[in-house]
Amino acid sequence: FQLCDRKPVPLKDGDTIEVCDLRKDDAIYSVKRGNASSMLCYLVDQSELAIDLNSNRELPRSERPQKVVIWMILPRSERLPIRDSVLEWDKLGMLLFKIKIDAWAKKARLAGMNPEVWLNYEID
Repeated sequence: FQLCDRKPVPLKDGDTIEVCDLRKDDAIYSVKRGNASSMLCYLVDQSELAIDLNSNRELPRSERPQKVVIWMILPRSERLPIRDSVLEWDKLGMLLFKIKIDAWAKKARLAGMNPEVWLNYEID
């Protein structure tokens, strides 16, 4: 992985912006640790901005990803249940976050990008 946190990328208009936290091959990763709805919603917002910049061709060609990944690290002792190979997001108790994730994935697909959500647990 290439660390991109606090390394702004130049835009066409001369401004710079932090597009992601990590990069590998043709994928960008927005990574956050936390279990508050506000922190996880911010994670989705950061990734959506990267999708928008990519769709509008604001990023230099070398910076345009094909895959966009949201990587959450949850500090919790219990893992979220999985039913029929689907993670039960409802068990997080964060309805707004669930709605944002769904909208983010749709936006990524419409932009021709492959969305992925990675989930790790930080267990004491």
